[in-house]
Amino acid sequence: MTILLIVAGILLSSVPVVLAYIRFRNLKDEAAYKDLMTKAMIVGLLSCPAGFLLSGVFAIIERVFHINEMGLLGAAYHKIILLALAEEIVKTFLFIRFTKKHSYPYSWLDLIAIGTTVTIGFEIGESMVMLGSEPIVMLLRGISAMHMCFGFVIAWGYGKYQKTGKILPFVLCFLLSWLWHGLYDFGLSEELLALNDNFAALSISLAVIAFAYMIYIFIFIPKAAKKEVYTTPIIR
Repeated sequence: MTILLIVAGILLSSVPVVLAYIRFRNLKDEAAYKDLMTKAMIVGLLSCPAGFLLSGVFAIIERVFHINEMGLLGAAYHKIILLALAEEIVKTFLFIRFTKKHSYPYSWLDLIAIGTTVTIGFEIGESMVMLGSEPIVMLLRGISAMHMCFGFVIAWGYGKYQKTGKILPFVLCFLLSWLWHGLYDFGLSEELLALNDNFAALSISLAVIAFAYMIYIFIFIPKAAKKEVYTTPIIR
């Protein structure tokens, strides 16, 4: 039964992100764009080791300063900083580096598509790593497409920054995604649940919000494709 749940978790968690990737990829027929989307997916799939590496740096800090022995505070550091912050930094860095490395007349929507695709790749890669996790956790996180939502928010903010030259929206979008991610993970920590099982409602609520936001993303894509503000190449 457990094996069946794990398989179901992998399959169901892959459906939303794969469909989103296909939808973004099919926004344009030109070969150069599709090639970028393929490369962005590969970068995302290969980004997990980089995330683990940065988490390892934060883990050294955790050990040196004995943060792991600080109970609830230690759990907050582990989930919100060591895991969530490390992953969001790596995904954002690789996304921006990708757009700088590959020359293309990016529009706001192009940046959203590529940034979201990088995180989709990361999400698929992470789901493979999380095979040993509780099936219910895999299902909850997969169906709600958490990483895709985080990536979409950050990519939207970065696109806004590139479009207007104002960095504040990008910073706020990054902070929102990081806290969304970190609080979700922290809400499922053993230390917090030991105080009261009802704290699990925090993570469940954030997963529900992510599920609703995932639906919004699918609604956003075709609508944005018809708006010049999103499709006009950014010239700066």
